[in-house]
Amino acid sequence: MAYSTLPSELHLLIAEFLAESPDSEDAFNALARTNRTFYMQYNPFLYRYHVASHSKRPPAPAFHWAAKNGRHDTLVRLLDAGAEPYHPRIWQEKPMSTGWTGLRPLHPARLAAEKGHVRFLEAIFDWEQEDPGSAGSFGSRLGKRGYSVLFAGAALNNHLPVVQMLLARGVDPWGKNTLFLSQGVRLQKFSSELLQVLLDDARHREHLQPFTNWEPVHMALRYAVEQAQDIEATRIILTTGVNVNFLYSDDPMIVVRRPLHYCHQPDLYRLLLEAGADPNIDNNDRWGALSSAVGNCHMQAGRYPISAEAKGRRWERIQLLFRYGADPARAGGGWALHGALRDADYGLADLLADKGARISVVELSDADQARLHRAVEEREWDTVMELTPVNWSMEGYAGPGLMKDACNRTFPDCEYWANDVSATDTCAELEKYFDATVAELHAWNPSLLEDYCVLIEGWSYCVEGPAVTVTAAASTTTNTAIPVVIFTEVTDFVNSTILAAATATSASATTVTTTSTATYSGGVPSPTQSGLVGTCNAYYYVIHFLSS
Repeated sequence: MAYSTLPSELHLLIAEFLAESPDSEDAFNALARTNRTFYMQYNPFLYRYHVASHSKRPPAPAFHWAAKNGRHDTLVRLLDAGAEPYHPRIWQEKPMSTGWTGLRPLHPARLAAEKGHVRFLEAIFDWEQEDPGSAGSFGSRLGKRGYSVLFAGAALNNHLPVVQMLLARGVDPWGKNTLFLSQGVRLQKFSSELLQVLLDDARHREHLQPFTNWEPVHMALRYAVEQAQDIEATRIILTTGVNVNFLYSDDPMIVVRRPLHYCHQPDLYRLLLEAGADPNIDNNDRWGALSSAVGNCHMQAGRYPISAEAKGRRWERIQLLFRYGADPARAGGGWALHGALRDADYGLADLLADKGARISVVELSDADQARLHRAVEEREWDTVMELTPVNWSMEGYAGPGLMKDACNRTFPDCEYWANDVSATDTCAELEKYFDATVAELHAWNPSLLEDYCVLIEGWSYCVEGPAVTVTAAASTTTNTAIPVVIFTEVTDFVNSTILAAATATSASATTVTTTSTATYSGGVPSPTQSGLVGTCNAYYYVIHFLSS
């Protein structure tokens, strides 16, 4: 009797018997493709077999394949065959310390959202276990966080149909500190249409009112003008009525910044000014729109020559500011003038002086200050630079009202400053760039911790000053934990590396010989490796930091 003529019940019995063979799945796949009758008989069995074979480490490969390729029909068959969307490996049932439950990173629903498969997502949202005691449909169990994860994944991959479907289902992806909006603008992930949809939805959310004070949209504006330099994105954001004079930080230790301060392209300058950006809002003759437009107030200013093209853009920015009413006495004209002179851009210096820019240095005597004013009026630029500290127009020299008093945290005889320190700058980079040792950095900057060198964003640090004497001490032997790197998921999209101390797993304690810290005027340096020569005067300090 031919195999094909056997009753279907016998076909399934034979299939279940042969399923114990490790290679049976491939064999049955081949058999199922022989003709339509075999396909109809064996396909449900193959789905059940496939799901059962991967029950210990879901999701089953077919589940992942269906999500990646948007095969909602395959999804339905897998769910009917017993595929488990709530397995602990892909679903967090019990609240974690952060309070969230729901989708883990490997869940197929996240992949489907990132790939833009609307019908797959709709099918899994509406799926409900047949068990009468089930807690409702998959979609009802997702919760606000789960939907927010899917929404952000779809938006950051520019899948407008998924975003629109989620909004139509009532999803509210917005929170006080929503990150994906600014991330998408910074990385230019959004089409103009998608960005418009996102902003229109956020603007009408009652819990985000007043919308003009909502920080995520202002961060999006900042990244649009600063990093992406995206004219279209900037124009779309401005149509929402965002506050173009938004203050990104009022911390007295950090130079205040507004959208104009982050802008570099003349076309973007024009957009901000047309939207109502006030160049005089800072009301200061040092820090303001003019000094920001000159663009050499940061820590590496003067180390690299400015190109003719950059000078041209700078000239255009300055002229735009004056066209929109910039007053040197209120928009940072003093710093702008001094910065132009540091770059030997005398044409720009003449323009600023013609518009009324003056330089006032509080450390000068009345006689020297009067002499400085005369030098500016008579365009005696060499005299101006002789009378003015070279770093006067750098952020570290800002003084009260702009940054914390530098004398409270640096050596009083500092000769050169590193300014505008960012969140990613390290002590090791300062040492290498400015040819300074860690001992000197600690001596010149008492605010640095004695046993741990960490820079604070926005602060200035002395990198050149009086000589520092270092005296090596004797070696000691201590039991030390071994640093190991571990990885942990801290947000929906970001993994961060954190340093944790862990002792060795061997039976005996791990013994490490370290040289005790050196002593010198101004503080104590970091621990050093064993066997270090006593005459060492330059150190490279390895630090760790959280990235988010």
